[in-house]
Amino acid sequence: AAAGIHTLLWHDALSAEAVRRSAEALLAALLAGQTLQIALAEAQKGLNVQRPWRSNASSLPTPAHALSLHSPDPAQPLLTVTPTRESGVGKVVRFPGAGITAEWQRLPSEQEPGGLPAEPAHGMIGRSRELDMLEGFLRDEHAGSGALAVYGYEGLGKTSLVSHIARWLVRTGRFRRVVYTSMAGGGHRESALYDLGIRLIGDEFVQTPNVDEAVLQALADTPTLVIWDHVDALLPNGDFYPNSAALEALWQLGGRICATGRSRLCLIVDSPTLPRDIRLPTPLAHSLEIRPMPPDDAAALWSTLLHEADRNLQPEGDIADLPVLLGGHPLALGILAPIVVAGEMDVIATLEAMMPDLRRGEARLSNQALDVAMEVLLRSLDSDLRHAILPLGLFAGGMMEPQALRLLDIEEDRWAEIKGRFAAAHLVREERIPGLSAQYIRLHRASGRHLYQRMPSAFRSRIEPQFYGTYMGMMTWLSGMGSRSPEIVQMISRRELPNLRRALRLALQTQQLSMATTFARQLQGLLEQLGYAEESAAIDETIRRTTAELVPAEGPLSRAGVQFLLEQSEQLAAGGRMADSGRILQQLVERITREGGLSYGGAEAAQDQGTALHRFGRFLFAGGRADAALATYVRALRLLEKLDNIGPARRELVWLYEDMGQVYLAAMQMERAEHVLEKGLELA
Repeated sequence: AAAGIHTLLWHDALSAEAVRRSAEALLAALLAGQTLQIALAEAQKGLNVQRPWRSNASSLPTPAHALSLHSPDPAQPLLTVTPTRESGVGKVVRFPGAGITAEWQRLPSEQEPGGLPAEPAHGMIGRSRELDMLEGFLRDEHAGSGALAVYGYEGLGKTSLVSHIARWLVRTGRFRRVVYTSMAGGGHRESALYDLGIRLIGDEFVQTPNVDEAVLQALADTPTLVIWDHVDALLPNGDFYPNSAALEALWQLGGRICATGRSRLCLIVDSPTLPRDIRLPTPLAHSLEIRPMPPDDAAALWSTLLHEADRNLQPEGDIADLPVLLGGHPLALGILAPIVVAGEMDVIATLEAMMPDLRRGEARLSNQALDVAMEVLLRSLDSDLRHAILPLGLFAGGMMEPQALRLLDIEEDRWAEIKGRFAAAHLVREERIPGLSAQYIRLHRASGRHLYQRMPSAFRSRIEPQFYGTYMGMMTWLSGMGSRSPEIVQMISRRELPNLRRALRLALQTQQLSMATTFARQLQGLLEQLGYAEESAAIDETIRRTTAELVPAEGPLSRAGVQFLLEQSEQLAAGGRMADSGRILQQLVERITREGGLSYGGAEAAQDQGTALHRFGRFLFAGGRADAALATYVRALRLLEKLDNIGPARRELVWLYEDMGQVYLAAMQMERAEHVLEKGLELA
């Protein structure tokens, strides 16, 4: 210190992890222009790790002596850098007072549009190689205009890694902003633009005449790391593939982001190989495959996870070896740690029963470690709960809590137990929404996938209509609340949009076209309120394409197509468009009563033909054509009388007798009227 040299000493009893954490905190504070005294305080905080001392340390110092500073003037900053707008190294900002929060500490959380997911409670453990590579890629300002792609199996910590390095690069001045967008629940170019606009421009960006140019200018002025997560969901084989035009528009936006100033684009993909369907205008600058953790890192993580659940537990034997047996899969370890600590089941024996070659490394193949860990979690639940939670697999990334309770149909105390188990396994997070008593439940994508795959097909066929029925109810509620509480409606809508998209897709896949059409119109109104006009227009095209497949211009009609046309005619009549309704019915009758008009036969065909004739007869009678109506009714009667008088066929026959009675009464044919009305009463 007397010679003017600043010296910081770490005690040799400190562990490597403690020194690394402490040095990171020290460097960040110095680069931010803090004084040496403040930097020392930050470095001392970094020593608060689970195991700060080396296991073979001969003596342990007091915390005050574990880290010491020798400086001629500790009240002065070590670095003072003048801000510059020139390109080159990252700008370092010196904050004039402790009352001003650094930008890296003001990054928005995932509750806000464009906000980063939360850091793991235990912090970042291991992964030094990947962190170094990510930092090198993202600091490289000579990488051209290409993006960075990070890929690997689900649950390996890709999002946590990228989020961690993003915070670090803002902290050290490479970027000033980070904008994160998850594509796990679908998305278009507009959803990515919305997050960028809110984070870089503010709420007023929605009134900006040229949103694209305004956002790109903001990216040029403000070095920003743009993160698109779960991009695989939008690819042709993904759960939320929009269409080729919408995907191309997203790639074009990505290309423009890459070519703008010092900002960079990072794609995160849940795939063991880099998909060829990622077609940005320029080649990727870098790609990084994330693999399971190496043994030392996995052991450190496992020890931390167990310590979080039980500070006194010391893993021994097979339990200590579990990180190796599971191939260093971080999420699998996170799922199993609370189960091991609870001691309610023999985890090793359960794993070996499911995977006989566990000790030969079977769990390391593909992503099997995660699958078996999920299965152990389910087996740790009561059998009734194990079956009851399967519908959670239909939700896309999360849901408002009342939606889960409606679909699962279980008591709240049982639901609280499920939430607690899944939260301990790092699969569920609760999020409070200002102004609402109900909370939003974030569900890890891997758990949703596993639960969905576990559903028996018959169960899935039964529960899917309940799912989209639940969201049709939510859509009606949102529509009614829009004028009274627009802010709350927007907060709920943005979180539930993935499920609303999925509900529409399920209704279309199950050929509930009439219901889907009604739902689509409501969803389009909501999308336009959110500023997603392009996605709204894409729904029009989806409905047109599905209708054309279901009701082709030529050839036989399927039963779903006939049902759709009957429902459409009813909706038109209810809206006062009688002529349009009659035209649909006339064309339908002509088409399905000729030979080869239906793709199916038997009782279902006879029932649908009779129903169509009956409805067309009603139209004719309402138009004053009683004779033609009666002749049509007689044709319908010949078909419906042959069927078993149960269910829908019975109801249709009762209504037909009633309508025939009205025709006879109008013609003053009282005996015939009495005869058919009595027959209808007998069936009723």
